[in-house]
Amino acid sequence: YQRRADVVARGYGGYNTRMYLQLPIDTTLTTTKRDNNNDEVVLAILFLGANDSGLPKLAAHHHVPLEEYKANLKELVARLRTHYRC
Repeated sequence: YQRRADVVARGYGGYNTRMYLQLPIDTTLTTTKRDNNNDEVVLAILFLGANDSGLPKLAAHHHVPLEEYKANLKELVARLRTHYRC
């Protein structure tokens, strides 16, 4: 399977899902600058939630209530599906 896939990692240290939703979609969902062919995307994985789960009293700037976190994830998945037509 050598050279069969390109892996593009986007990292935003310290962001929670609320902050991530505020970013422009072309910043967060573009595959690469040299090849922006969205039909080629086969798999997208979101790793979000560590900052959202910060305790309200200890990390109020990161904490996102569970119901809002669920809604944010649903919105992010909807954006992925729309952007990559899947």
